[in-house]
Amino acid sequence: MDDPNENDPAGADYGQTTPLIPTSAGTVPLRPSQPPPQSRPTPPPSGPPRRGIPIWVWLGGAGALVLFVLAAVVLIYIFFRQPGFTMIVRGAPPGSDVFIDNISRGVTSADGSIRVPGLKAGKRVVRVSHEGYGDFNTTVTGQDGDSKIVVAQLTTSESATRRSENLPLNPGGTTAISTSQRCRLWA
Repeated sequence: MDDPNENDPAGADYGQTTPLIPTSAGTVPLRPSQPPPQSRPTPPPSGPPRRGIPIWVWLGGAGALVLFVLAAVVLIYIFFRQPGFTMIVRGAPPGSDVFIDNISRGVTSADGSIRVPGLKAGKRVVRVSHEGYGDFNTTVTGQDGDSKIVVAQLTTSESATRRSENLPLNPGGTTAISTSQRCRLWA
């Protein structure tokens, strides 16, 4: 067993990288063996666990989102607002015709009102008319974005009342007007 080239009868392999010297007590390494590698101890966590995205990224993203929404609201306001002012006519008999600057804008609803949006800013001439009533005329001045309310006070027409009281009816239900009555009505 003194010969290092001879095989050990016990079949012990002393390895090629670590020389071992056989002794009567067993084998002893020439170099002290290194302790097995140990993993580094992890420090105890301090505070909440760290996430992958820093807080400043979240705050920056939230700020950008707020600016985007604000810009969208401003653009919607600019592009979809109706220029001019809105006029609301109230108090007229149902079915009254409403004219603004001598242009028909519609007929009042069952409650005697009508909403007329998109009128050009400035002074507007308003006329409300209904059969059997005298016309209601007024002027309204409005600026862009204003909402003006006009209370139409139509009065019964004297000529319409006189016509219905003074005209004779023939038996067929049609009205006959004589020349003398026609002159009296228009006078």
